[in-house]
Amino acid sequence: MHFPCKPAPNLMQIYLNGNLTDAAEATVSVFDLGFTMGVSVTEQIRTYGKSTPLLARHLDRFFGGLEIIGLAPPFDRSQLETQIADLIAINGQSLTLDDELGIGICATPGIASSFGQTNVGPTLLIYTYPLYHDDLTKACQTGVRLTTVKTQEIPAASIPKELKCRSRMHYYLAEQEAQAIDPNSRALLTNTDGFVAEATTASVVMIQSGRLIAPLKETVLPGVSLGVAIEIAQQIGLTVERRNIRTEELEKAQEVIWLTTPNGIIPATHINQRPIGTGNVGEITEKLIYHWTNLFSV
Repeated sequence: MHFPCKPAPNLMQIYLNGNLTDAAEATVSVFDLGFTMGVSVTEQIRTYGKSTPLLARHLDRFFGGLEIIGLAPPFDRSQLETQIADLIAINGQSLTLDDELGIGICATPGIASSFGQTNVGPTLLIYTYPLYHDDLTKACQTGVRLTTVKTQEIPAASIPKELKCRSRMHYYLAEQEAQAIDPNSRALLTNTDGFVAEATTASVVMIQSGRLIAPLKETVLPGVSLGVAIEIAQQIGLTVERRNIRTEELEKAQEVIWLTTPNGIIPATHINQRPIGTGNVGEITEKLIYHWTNLFSV
């Protein structure tokens, strides 16, 4: 999930099972396991200057997820890279120079034999959506508000943390819960032990006393944006610490950061309707955003 943006231009070309087609003409069976059971391995990528510098990391995670559920992909990695490049070239034409594309990949096992249908193999969808420069700039300036919720993160014993999937009913419920408390906020989930896990579709870290502190690796999805932010933090002299984080610590932190692929580094300015630090973008967060922008500038 990402910040609301302007209506999409006519970005209608997608790849469905290797076929380039208009989105309006694409069809997926109602018996597909992505619908009937929510079985779907997914990945979100984005362009910088219409290129994809983090593509390798995202595809590593995507193919790792396919391996976890035992799903043989219908295309090899190089074919997938070619299809992504095609969509960037085609759908990127309607964007301005400063705007970018988000790219979604979704794979399901296809049609279950229990429905009496012929299993035609996995379903693989690749699509794009616009990321407008003005919206991303505004998000960096205004930040995001967080609200802790009772809905908890799914434990690793149920769904491995290495698996990025679309079985996300808990995210949907958490967002409803958060917005009932603070309509402009995003949900912050804890794990079954009561420690901070993540926001809906986002990693969350805090800055305290010259340290970037993130949840334990084994308790959260290995976020690509989180990994890059940690690398930048180390380069600018911050100590990186991975440990359990209590909600009360976030409330008292100097700075808190919300990390997603579409948006990159976004400051969290409030938690539970109270300001974090000064309630504005923190100095270290600004520095991280600056280095992030320089890293991906073309």
